[in-house]
Amino acid sequence: MFTKPISSRAKSKSLLILSLALSFTLTASLSFVQASSADSGWRLIKESCACSFAAMTPDGSTIIGAEATGWVGGGRLLVSSDHGNTWTVRETFRYWTGVAISNDGSRMVAVAQDSQIMTSADSGKTWNAHESKRPWSGVATSADGSKLVAIVEPGQIFTSSDSGNSWSAHASTLFWRSVASSSDGTKLVAVTRDNQIYTSSDSGSSWIARDQVRLWYAVASNPTGNLLAAVTYANPGYIFTSVDSGATWVMRAPELNKYWQGISISTDGKFLIAGAYNGNVYSSNDFGASWFIDSPVTSTYQVLISADGAKKVVTSQTGIYTFGMPEAAKPLPSSSSTKSTTPAPTKEDSNSATPKGTVTAKKITSSIYILTINSSAKNFRFKVIATKKGSKTISIAGKTSLTGNASISVKKNLAGYTFKLIF
Repeated sequence: MFTKPISSRAKSKSLLILSLALSFTLTASLSFVQASSADSGWRLIKESCACSFAAMTPDGSTIIGAEATGWVGGGRLLVSSDHGNTWTVRETFRYWTGVAISNDGSRMVAVAQDSQIMTSADSGKTWNAHESKRPWSGVATSADGSKLVAIVEPGQIFTSSDSGNSWSAHASTLFWRSVASSSDGTKLVAVTRDNQIYTSSDSGSSWIARDQVRLWYAVASNPTGNLLAAVTYANPGYIFTSVDSGATWVMRAPELNKYWQGISISTDGKFLIAGAYNGNVYSSNDFGASWFIDSPVTSTYQVLISADGAKKVVTSQTGIYTFGMPEAAKPLPSSSSTKSTTPAPTKEDSNSATPKGTVTAKKITSSIYILTINSSAKNFRFKVIATKKGSKTISIAGKTSLTGNASISVKKNLAGYTFKLIF
């Protein structure tokens, strides 16, 4: 997407991250959180990487992530050009606060606290510094990477029409928190802490205050700039959507009341994803009218969704997670080898011949449960059989993570069910 919802400085608190969520199928009449094609559920693709910020191309093929800024010395920029399967470290340690990427993944822009604006025209291989050192807090780009917008907290809004070579200051000095851009860079939206939402229809030259004073935290835009989404970080914290380029806003799912930290929207606005501090990842498949738990990963920093809504990225304290992304192809056995006719073992083959594990069910609401699988089988397919006297048997299939664990969100009352884990 062309949007980059930006959070504030990363917190130093210890965050609890639950296990990786998986795709699954149900053989009984059951409503579930998120279905996908076989083996294409949530995956931990970059372990031990506390990435605060991320951005990706509309198809999810290229992703840029910035390591958390809470660590002494800051973090690095990481880039993947294969849907997150492999990563390359780019650029040095800084206190990164925002990243953005062009449609084709060739142009990137990143900002950091008390640093300059950094741009790359070769997919992150080399970087150039622009503008002055300021407390930059977020950045967004047009589809081709020519029009950029960066915000300062506290400070003004800066725009560039030449891929970051020169910059102009606009708007009043406020605590700018997050910014997003349409694909052509004409329509912009920015949110502030303890102030209003601001929109621009002339590439940032002038701005109009919208809605009301709230603790705005993140904002996202679809390619046309007509469909927007924003969240507040407060108690209560809410999700808002707009269908008229930010002129009016509608509050969504007020019952959730979360400390929202991220929001992203698909091209048609039908699919949205939102992440909360010390809370789950939520998604909507109906333009924000209703929301459901999409992943048990908690205390997220950044959430991203592809143009078609089929692929998702979540950054957290423990790593980067993806949903719907294609896995890396496994290498074919060498045809020239004559030493053995036995195929090379896969990760699943390397596990114990008789893996063991446990299943526990945690009640989230009366109709939502999370099943947690702990096992000795790493990256192993499994099936959970749920039975209850007088009710239909439920079969839930999935695959454990590289640590042998898995979590599945189920939208059904599982009270009274017993569970059996089968490998």
